[in-house]
Amino acid sequence: MSGVLQDSTFWWTLCLTGAAAIAATAYVLFGPESLRGRDSRVPGLINLGNTCFINSILQAMASIPSLLQWLDSKETPLAVSLKNVLHALNDNNEVNISPEELTQALMRHRWLIDHQQQDALEFYHVLLTTLEEEMTGPTLSLSDLINDPQVEAQSSSTKGMALTKIGSFSAPSQPKSCPLQGLMSSSLVCCDCQHALPTRYESIDSISLPLSQRAASVSSSLVECLRDYMSSEIVDDIECPSCSKRAGVKTKRSFRKKLRIGRPPEVLCLNIIRSVWRSDGTMVKNRSRLVFPLTLDINSFLTTTATRQDKTKYQLRAVVEHLGGPSSGHYCTYRQCGRQWLYTSDTTVYPVYNHEVMNCEAYLLFYQMD
Repeated sequence: MSGVLQDSTFWWTLCLTGAAAIAATAYVLFGPESLRGRDSRVPGLINLGNTCFINSILQAMASIPSLLQWLDSKETPLAVSLKNVLHALNDNNEVNISPEELTQALMRHRWLIDHQQQDALEFYHVLLTTLEEEMTGPTLSLSDLINDPQVEAQSSSTKGMALTKIGSFSAPSQPKSCPLQGLMSSSLVCCDCQHALPTRYESIDSISLPLSQRAASVSSSLVECLRDYMSSEIVDDIECPSCSKRAGVKTKRSFRKKLRIGRPPEVLCLNIIRSVWRSDGTMVKNRSRLVFPLTLDINSFLTTTATRQDKTKYQLRAVVEHLGGPSSGHYCTYRQCGRQWLYTSDTTVYPVYNHEVMNCEAYLLFYQMD
């Protein structure tokens, strides 16, 4: 009898262990929503005429708590319009809302938003640079952000706007406290004498990463794309002060260039470049799968100073997906709402599992510092 009881105890223990393993696997693959039901909702956004590029960015922004907290302290007209829309997108109801208040605020800044399909990343840049103009005016010195007299600061500019602004406007430089703002460092070291030129810093609100171009690659990892982007490269024909001093004449050398994140933003926006130009001049879309983590550690991509001072782990908050070809299509967003993932496509909103998010054709990824 004791042998029977021992066998019974063994099999019950084995069954319970197996059930626990299955539950753990389900949590990782499908997330906690699969265990408690799929009933969370947020409002959808009305499409005003090919404005899915606007709606996708707004849904992504609505999922970022630090951005909402930052906007709550701002009272400029565009900031108020933006935070009204974003807070409305976090109401737990099924009443669709219109982004018209925000588009009207942008039009007051002389932006013309027509009914042609535009790029979501370009709208993201338009929104941030217009917020900056409204809050800080046309000028903001990046040297104020860096306590290093040897640093040569350089401001970035928004390029390739598909949206149209009437009249002239100043180059963006981003508000100091904007959680989407960071600094990218660029260092140059002489390959001959190892002389290092002053580090240059550029203000960034996103990083654009080409998919891996390795032969026969059917998928790329986000970390691999970041590593390729940050890898050093040789730049020729740069004057080296040290070599010139030794030679007595201006001397140009090859330099090794290295990019690193000099000051990580609270919210890291990563743009996946999928458009590829063929040798015959035609553009195609790279549909290779991108493997990206829910938790991203950028420690190996930071400058030494940033590594010592800043947090390095980020949690995924939203993914903007582009469906269609290289010059047309539709934008939708996978976003977090509490501990659950939601799929949003204009007025269509429904819960999804983690694995559905991880298998989407990512175009923009938004990570928030942990």
